[in-house]
Amino acid sequence: MARGVVVGIDIGGSKTRALAVADGKVIGEALAGSANLQSVSEEQAKTVFADIFSELNRDDVSRVSAGSAGVDTPEGAQALIRLLQPYAPHADITAVHDTQLILAAGGLTAGIAVISGTGSVAWGKRGDGATARVGGWGYLLGDDGSGYGVSRSAVRHALSLSDRGDPPDALSQRFTTECGVTEPAQLLDHFYAHPERRYWAKMAGLVFDLASAGDDAAQVITRQTAIDLAALIEGVCLRLGPGLPVVLGGG
Repeated sequence: MARGVVVGIDIGGSKTRALAVADGKVIGEALAGSANLQSVSEEQAKTVFADIFSELNRDDVSRVSAGSAGVDTPEGAQALIRLLQPYAPHADITAVHDTQLILAAGGLTAGIAVISGTGSVAWGKRGDGATARVGGWGYLLGDDGSGYGVSRSAVRHALSLSDRGDPPDALSQRFTTECGVTEPAQLLDHFYAHPERRYWAKMAGLVFDLASAGDDAAQVITRQTAIDLAALIEGVCLRLGPGLPVVLGGG
């Protein structure tokens, strides 16, 4: 049998990406939907993992390292390991919070990792091993500074204009068109009819495109997004102290 292969898995709110590595070289890559247990059922996660390992097509996996949101406790880590075990039965499997992957990818053993993707969270580690996490509350309680949060702010902006009887601006019109409704007021029902956060997170790019073009409303939202992410970093610094380098990640 060939030398053992290491598989790294990054489980995001919208997609799951895996790399197979041997002797320091990437020898396989796979992409599938989200297997985040905060967003999908265990059965859906199993389907994703089955697709991932089928695409990698390796029977010599000796180690699997997975990172996912929601892995905040030993119980959460064990739940993910249990789901992965059938697909790499002879491998040593570890599971961590996905922010730890960001810090490692930045080549750091101490620092602050910030994820702004479908959701948002910051995690830090000091040189002495002390750690702290801020945010990562999920879309019902937080996720300010995330893709979902950006689109939610855009919808609120459109609805506020409609409530005041003001004509729709460029941002309102863009979201109205993208959502397939005829007027901004209809975004209210559309928002609640489509609660899937990945649906809204993917629309965040519309806001950033308009902000880059100079749209005032979009720029207000993007500035607030930066402030929200800075607040996550500040929260980690309050617990671990200043001076730690910061690594940014996410869609």
